[in-house]
Amino acid sequence: MRKLLAVMTAGVMVGQVPLAHAQIAAPTISATGQGDWEMICHFVAGGEQSDVILGPQRGIYSNPQLQHASCTYKGPSSASLVITISGAGDCPFKGVSADACMLTSPKGRAGSFELKVKAAR
Repeated sequence: MRKLLAVMTAGVMVGQVPLAHAQIAAPTISATGQGDWEMICHFVAGGEQSDVILGPQRGIYSNPQLQHASCTYKGPSSASLVITISGAGDCPFKGVSADACMLTSPKGRAGSFELKVKAAR
């Protein structure tokens, strides 16, 4: 009986490992704002480099292999721009935790940030 219980427990534990890995979210950068706004990012993901423009039509970038991002943004003149980063580890915005990594840029403001993604362990 103990042997059967040990085998069943091991099977349950092995079965949970892939689920735990599946729950790790891909690093994501997103922005929202009313009106015209733009964020231009240079990404390094999986050893490949790419430039992506985010704006009202495409406000999100997500890549499980993201290693680094360098972004400049210009918010709309009529409203604030909200930039959110998740699943990346450290937050590049001052005074904000990685769990709530969000920046609200006042209307019409421009800025930039660098993001170095910590590898999932």
